[in-house]
Amino acid sequence: MNHEENTQAVETTPAKKEKYVKNVNVKQCFFTIFGAILGCIALVLPATFGSEFTFLYQHMPIINDIKSFDMTSTVNILYGLQALFGLETTLLENLGMIYSYAPLAYFGILALDVVMALFLIITRSQILRVIFKILSILLAFTMLAFALLYLAYIVGFAGLFIHSIIKIENLLSSLDKSGLLVALGFVVLGFTFTKKQFKWFARLY
Repeated sequence: MNHEENTQAVETTPAKKEKYVKNVNVKQCFFTIFGAILGCIALVLPATFGSEFTFLYQHMPIINDIKSFDMTSTVNILYGLQALFGLETTLLENLGMIYSYAPLAYFGILALDVVMALFLIITRSQILRVIFKILSILLAFTMLAFALLYLAYIVGFAGLFIHSIIKIENLLSSLDKSGLLVALGFVVLGFTFTKKQFKWFARLY
């Protein structure tokens, strides 16, 4: 009798329902927003120093009344790259144009990260997460290209002295308006956010 009662009790016990968790990591989205905002620290990188001290944001279009990003030594840097690698004039002109707008691409990617993260926090849509993940991977390659672009900037600056376009005794004065600190900052941030872009908008489990 006891055995029958126990059997009935087991049969009538309702099965536990599995807890359904949406595949969107909201916590990660908040970290994405925080990280992207932190990446805007680049705006206060020293662009020039010495007799005239300026920050990056003072050389940015939209913030200031200029048409494109203005790095004071970009033209010289291109001469350095040409001396090192024998680049054609057409390629140098294209590089000059790319340098004029590259920082806007960097900040544009960070802004897009914030927008995508906010959309996921609001909608919790798994379909959007997949779309944003694909976009984030594509943006990672863009960010990698950005980091390599400013690594080339640093190499171009070195080329000015290797080929004596600027005399080594003028190194310190040339650093004042070289934009080298901005370039170095962009290299570090570019590689950092390349890694982040590959990780952001990942599955929850």
